[in-house]
Amino acid sequence: MKTKTITQIALSALFAWGVALTPAFADITQPQKPAAAPSGPINWSALNLSPDQVKKINALRLDYNKQAIQLKANIQIKQLEIQKQLMAPAPNPSLVRQLLQDKLKLEGQIQSASLDHFLAIKKLLTPAQLAKLSEAVVIK
Repeated sequence: MKTKTITQIALSALFAWGVALTPAFADITQPQKPAAAPSGPINWSALNLSPDQVKKINALRLDYNKQAIQLKANIQIKQLEIQKQLMAPAPNPSLVRQLLQDKLKLEGQIQSASLDHFLAIKKLLTPAQLAKLSEAVVIK
């Protein structure tokens, strides 16, 4: 009875967590915009990027997006493996914990990659553009 209750609690928590994270994976299915200039929470047009900067930033975006797609797919696979284990008649708690740790490690990798991507873009900006960067941030 205790194992069944723990399993139900774990399933409920993972389901709620999965529902909360669904918007994070929504960008995978949306059509991609043309790579004329970087998009996102920054109004890049306010920085007056040179054509060379746009080209370099687009190359960085392409590399980051490839990495992010792979990491997001691996995160989803880990989530499915966790769900499969939890739905089994006798789930293995240590395996579920290991799968969860693996998933959390992947999520950390995507956050780290995102930070590295942003810092690489900042290196391409001039001092004047860096000064305008805080004003170019779009708050949604």
